[in-house]
Amino acid sequence: MTGGADEPTGSQEGTQMRQDKRRTRTGFTLIELLTVMAILAVMAGLLFPVIAKSREQARKTVCMSNLRQIGMALSMYASNHAGLIPPTGGSRRRATEHIWDGRRNPPRYVGLGYLHEKFGYGVAPQMYYCPAAQGMNSMDWPEHSWSCWEKVGPDWRHAVCGCSYVYRETAFGADKLLARNTDTPAMVMDFQVHVDQERYNHFLQGVNILFYDGSVKWVSDPTAQAAGFGNGSSASLEAAFRWADKQY
Repeated sequence: MTGGADEPTGSQEGTQMRQDKRRTRTGFTLIELLTVMAILAVMAGLLFPVIAKSREQARKTVCMSNLRQIGMALSMYASNHAGLIPPTGGSRRRATEHIWDGRRNPPRYVGLGYLHEKFGYGVAPQMYYCPAAQGMNSMDWPEHSWSCWEKVGPDWRHAVCGCSYVYRETAFGADKLLARNTDTPAMVMDFQVHVDQERYNHFLQGVNILFYDGSVKWVSDPTAQAAGFGNGSSASLEAAFRWADKQY
């Protein structure tokens, strides 16, 4: 015998159960939400330094690649010029971070500028700039860098083109002949001695050094010894390169 008229059928029971589930379902509590947010904050705090370190490592690698290319170009230049390295065009200290000087008569490339790809040595414009450079000698600085490329005029801010690397020609014991620099091996460094003008690379954690034989070495320098020698004077440059020679 079947049930009474008011007895629920199977379909009615299913509908009732679904309705009861919906009524009993609740969202996250405030404590649960705060716990999840705290976990995410901790994870972010752990991941961000790792990401930043990875990015700086990538910048350092690109910078070392730039210096290796510059080293090969120096060797090519020397082989085409009786062993001589590019001149800075100066007679006083013969070390420079400039690659173009539009104030001279005639305006001309100087130092590492002679290795420009337009002369057949393969150094593209962006290779003159360390991706970790800060301030005045970074690639996108509006004055004294990319924007003044081959410009002519009396104002050094708009007619003198700088790069991220300091090049040593013959000052402080170095020789114009590339092969004679065994005792003064440091040729180029990716640091800036003008520390009072926001010119620094790699957040002052160390420097890349290009030596006369084309090798490149990263030297950790937590005290920023090389970058802290002063304001770009001859004494500062001499001290910095003497320090770099010892890292070979």
